[in-house]
Amino acid sequence: MSLQITLLRLACHFSEGADRQKKLRGLIAVVASMLFVLPLSIRPAFGAVFYEWCVKHTSAGDVYLPPWPKGILAYEFAASVTRDQRIAFVGALHEWELAGDLHFVPHTNEKDYLIVHNDGKQDTPFPWQPNGKGQRFWPGGWSRNQILHEVGHVLGLTHPFYRADRDAYVNVLPQNVSPSEKEPFPRFGVPHGAYDMLSVMNTIPDLFSKEPGKLMTIVPREPFKQFYRFSGGNLSPGDQEAISLLYGPGPVLGPFVTNTSDEGPGSLRAAIHFANSHPGTTIRFRIPRTDPGYSAVTHRFTIQLIDALPSITADRTSLQGGTQGAFDKTDRPGPSIAIAGDFMKRSKLGQPWMVRIYLALECEISGLAVSGSPGAGVMIEGQTASRNRVTGCVLGRAETDVSSEPNINGIQVCDGAHNNLIGDTEAGSGNIISGSEQYGVVIIDAGTSQNRIQGNVIGLDRGGRHAVPNGANGIGIWAGASLNVIGGTAPRAGNIISGNKFHGVIIGEPGTKRNEVLGNSIGTNVDGTEAVPNGGHGILLYNGAVENVIGGMGNRASNLIAGNAGAGVQFMDANTTQNSIIGNVLRANGGGAFGGNQVLLSQNSFEANR
Repeated sequence: MSLQITLLRLACHFSEGADRQKKLRGLIAVVASMLFVLPLSIRPAFGAVFYEWCVKHTSAGDVYLPPWPKGILAYEFAASVTRDQRIAFVGALHEWELAGDLHFVPHTNEKDYLIVHNDGKQDTPFPWQPNGKGQRFWPGGWSRNQILHEVGHVLGLTHPFYRADRDAYVNVLPQNVSPSEKEPFPRFGVPHGAYDMLSVMNTIPDLFSKEPGKLMTIVPREPFKQFYRFSGGNLSPGDQEAISLLYGPGPVLGPFVTNTSDEGPGSLRAAIHFANSHPGTTIRFRIPRTDPGYSAVTHRFTIQLIDALPSITADRTSLQGGTQGAFDKTDRPGPSIAIAGDFMKRSKLGQPWMVRIYLALECEISGLAVSGSPGAGVMIEGQTASRNRVTGCVLGRAETDVSSEPNINGIQVCDGAHNNLIGDTEAGSGNIISGSEQYGVVIIDAGTSQNRIQGNVIGLDRGGRHAVPNGANGIGIWAGASLNVIGGTAPRAGNIISGNKFHGVIIGEPGTKRNEVLGNSIGTNVDGTEAVPNGGHGILLYNGAVENVIGGMGNRASNLIAGNAGAGVQFMDANTTQNSIIGNVLRANGGGAFGGNQVLLSQNSFEANR
């Protein structure tokens, strides 16, 4: 089995400003044109690179010399660091403590310590080494991956592309380097294990570029392009093993979640780190009701995140929120485990997701309530992300006790993820995806294909009768995503897509083609007996979407599109052609059955609608 590789989304290394991110996104098209096809069987490898002074070679083997004896690293904050930035920084330190025998402590009388500041420049000589006094330290930003990266340097790790054998993995382009950089890409350090494309110690592709945002200086080689994570994301198994070698083993981790903390052993964060080192792990919840995150009113356990959870990168990982009910014999409607992002949303410091499957195969996220994400509540991302499932979850504000904040989007499938399933036809497997600021479900990017959205309630409450609107549209497919299916012809495959602020479903932009919308109820309650209108059109096709199919003549292929404020199906422009509208029931839509001028209607086909 093969698939086309596309570039992973870029993160910022030295700056997190909007202008910087906009420039970096401009590199996506450049790198994407260089990518190719690889079998799914190729998987990431892990390793690290130590600074040379951290490893001493002896006849008996390597001796590791940690920069911080006994693993104790003291820190203090300058006045320029805000309260939220301090919380984010300390949270990242605790994540490193999961990897080795490390102890980050507020500075008292330690001679060596970090003075963490927010003055916008790194004025401590780099690479950083203890020198018997406090040294100013700026992490370059306040997201989890950024802090983890810079603290990784302090602990003794450096960039993977400093390896002597880097030419087998990446191309360094010196012609694009700024003239002010005398020796930006030296070969030094002591490698351990493989070249780790998922390491948090990776950087942006235009590091030291003479034209940042335009000219790349680091380009991953075949066949590693699919895995290369610019600026990392979370600690890889290679990062964790390296710290364990330097400082000694950290706490014992396992697959059980035993508390609602966002740090330390027994946390969900720790269990995901364990799973990423042990493919095939099922993460189970065993939290006692004495935990401070338990509510005796709602019978729900709430995990408040400081930043996004580690991405799930190991194949066949199963995150089973429903195991909590089996553990404590709780019988409540809906998930017993809630993941809330109130701090992430308020501080605007976090990653644009809360739970993410990244490049992994055959994983499942089930039985969770997720709200408060500054991006997607759940994200499935990357060209090798395939055959994953999201089932039985509540995404957004359908249950208001989860979080005071909505998700921006409920679920996002992107960057070439394919053949994934959102919901299912089995009883209890559908998701409730309502109350997001923008979309319930987003499927985007070229190569993002053959994903199925089935059996979900999108824009309504748990009972499927009252509106809990997604702030824009129920489902959006655009940016070249193709061959995806909303609904289906199997029993219970159809979705209920109603009550959203604007449109039920939108499909648009060039290259977005051959998607199907089958067997759904759009604009009604769960029984199809009363209108719960979408505020715009039932389905909107726009801006060059072609060859998409709405409905069909087969058993259960027809959509019920009724009661919407706008048209049942609307066409927006002359480039939206060759779409087929077949066998649907269109009733009492405010803008009529079909919208769009006569030319637009004549460029698409209509058959046996009623």
